[in-house]
Amino acid sequence: MQSLQKRKPDARGAYLAAGETLACGGRRLLLIEAIIVCLIMVSAYVMLYQAFALFIAFFAATKQASNVLMAVYYVAVSMLTLFVSLPLFLGLLRLAGKIESNETPVLADLFYYFSSKLHYRRALNLSFGGFWRMLCVILAAIATCGVTVYFFPEELLAGFLCGVAVLIEILVWLVLVMRGFAVYAVAFYDEVPLREARRIAHALAERDRIGGLRFFFACLPRILLGLLTFGVYLLWDVLPRMGVAYFSYCKQLNDMIIRSEE
Repeated sequence: MQSLQKRKPDARGAYLAAGETLACGGRRLLLIEAIIVCLIMVSAYVMLYQAFALFIAFFAATKQASNVLMAVYYVAVSMLTLFVSLPLFLGLLRLAGKIESNETPVLADLFYYFSSKLHYRRALNLSFGGFWRMLCVILAAIATCGVTVYFFPEELLAGFLCGVAVLIEILVWLVLVMRGFAVYAVAFYDEVPLREARRIAHALAERDRIGGLRFFFACLPRILLGLLTFGVYLLWDVLPRMGVAYFSYCKQLNDMIIRSEE
């Protein structure tokens, strides 16, 4: 039992095994298509920005009016993220989970959380947690830069200190996010209430506090390689593997905890 408690899930093994899973039955292409559909959402953000930029250029006669329109823009971006982008991203993860479970998903599963009020409400409950964490780190970064510029008016010093402070905040945010790393793997089972899913994820985090970070750092070299290939390798191999490997890794962690308690 003690050796089981000391063992940790194999993040690298899960990543490699995901490649074998994706090699069967066109699963890789299905997941790539789903990722591309999600990336199309980026164009919606670009068009929204262009629309507001043109509106400000033609109709904002004063600085106050420009500030009001920018505030409206940020609210619109937040609403688009919360009510469309994040539920769509959860659908992408659900699709990867079905592939890892050797089910036969279709591209329409990407829009699963838009298929009924019950499913959409569940997606929003999941999305709110990630949305508020992102919003808090953005507001903290803005406040930090404002305070830094106020106390250190020298441009070079203020820029350096602001960059360091924001980097520390992002790292702290990543650590906190990784603490709830497994919640999505559990929450995709509709029969599991979200409160119970969060409880299970918290229990997994207590047993393996750096499980999420271990998974992230196992994938980090390939993420960097994917960026060096201008995103081609990232889209073709890294992101599909990470999606499938995530569920495999969380299952390993859960199985090890169950065996250690027997």
